[in-house]
Amino acid sequence: MSKPTVSLVIIDTSTYRLASQAVQHSVQNFPFDEILIFSDVTSEWEGRDVHIIPRIQNLTAYSEFVIFKLPSFIKTDFFLIIQWDGFVIRGDEFSPHFYHYDYIGALWPWYTEFRVGNGGFSWRSKKLADAVLTLSIEQRAQIMRDQPNEDVWICRTNRVHLEDRYKIHFAGPDIAAHFSLEYGTSRHPTFGFHGIFQMPYLYADNLDWFIENLPIRVLESEQGFSQIGDGLKRISPPHYDVWAHKREALLKKPQ
Repeated sequence: MSKPTVSLVIIDTSTYRLASQAVQHSVQNFPFDEILIFSDVTSEWEGRDVHIIPRIQNLTAYSEFVIFKLPSFIKTDFFLIIQWDGFVIRGDEFSPHFYHYDYIGALWPWYTEFRVGNGGFSWRSKKLADAVLTLSIEQRAQIMRDQPNEDVWICRTNRVHLEDRYKIHFAGPDIAAHFSLEYGTSRHPTFGFHGIFQMPYLYADNLDWFIENLPIRVLESEQGFSQIGDGLKRISPPHYDVWAHKREALLKKPQ
């Protein structure tokens, strides 16, 4: 039996440089069969081929693209969705067991059931993408009306339906915890991660560039500012001061 094929997927129309680095980190750590970049510009992706799409305006638009547009581009058995703040960090932590599942994402600790998982760094099968695409028009409309988070829509709202009708296999908590980390700490290394709180450590050797390229929305958010700041305090207090001064200047700026 031949080895299953895997594509890398990133959809980004705003955080180009960090997103491009996320691609670079990922391809250095795993041998993908295809790289699918969806963006509104070609100039920020280090010469890689780009599928031009309209600018993504909000979370709903992103979810619509993942559910309705992306499946037609997937030609491999599996695909890994990454984002600028979630990518492959330990290729040696890849497990052949991942091939047994149609969906793997980091655990959502605030749920007691259907806890898998986060879509920002997620492993998915073409079978899953095609199954989601064939859901009824009424169900599809729900993502625009009630649930803009495509990962929640797939992994919680429609999980039972996908399992029963399409025989989709979602990973269990142990596999998900090995695959990725989104919140808290892990007792062991993971294949990848999703979440800005990890990023200061990953860019510890290039913090000036990292801070310069963070999107303004992270600085505007109290949670985002704190999550980045906590890491900077531990790694480099002078860089935390730079981050804090940027925040102070932003808050003083006339609205």
